[in-house]
Amino acid sequence: MIPIITYHAVGEGPLPLWLSLHDFEAHLEAYRKAGYRTISLAALVESLRHGDLPSNSLVLTFDDGYESVYNLAWPRLRAAGFGGTVFLVTDYCGRTNQWPGQSPDIPSASLLRWEQIVEMAQQGCEFGAHTRTHPHLVQSSREEIVEQLVSARDRIRSMTGQAVGLFAYPYGDVDGRTKDLVSQFFDGAVGTRLGVVQTIVWMNGGAGP
Repeated sequence: MIPIITYHAVGEGPLPLWLSLHDFEAHLEAYRKAGYRTISLAALVESLRHGDLPSNSLVLTFDDGYESVYNLAWPRLRAAGFGGTVFLVTDYCGRTNQWPGQSPDIPSASLLRWEQIVEMAQQGCEFGAHTRTHPHLVQSSREEIVEQLVSARDRIRSMTGQAVGLFAYPYGDVDGRTKDLVSQFFDGAVGTRLGVVQTIVWMNGGAGP
């Protein structure tokens, strides 16, 4: 079994969306001491298809694309020889996390700018889609869902040059209809429920609100 570990912002802020830099560094040291190496989420999907899961591996993901990933997390991941997958809310890149429906209890925080995203992509960071505007997909029409998925996927692909085959469900909201639609446009997706891989491409336990 390969763990999929989710983070959001790194630095000072309320749990669970923020993790202090001290604790994040402690996590990386614990992974190192345990003998883990990171693999990309795309590599995990491919390994699942072929039934050859690599040993002592884990996947690190970051939801929403906070700028602290660029400033704090990514340099430390690189220094440790680790990688990660960042899920972007594409209409809010270069803005803050105050999208429609965001809880008033969540502090405003800056998100990654596209120039930072491009730089990270060139350095080997993997990016996935987290929709355009972070809506509750289970409350959206089929047309709205498809537009959110395709627009986010295509924007990331055009900006980074990466193939974009990965998706994270906003708020972890997923039902059968949403899952079916996501499967038409992505190779794999992650949610919030703790668990293990359900099929060769659909994984739970990797992404958050």
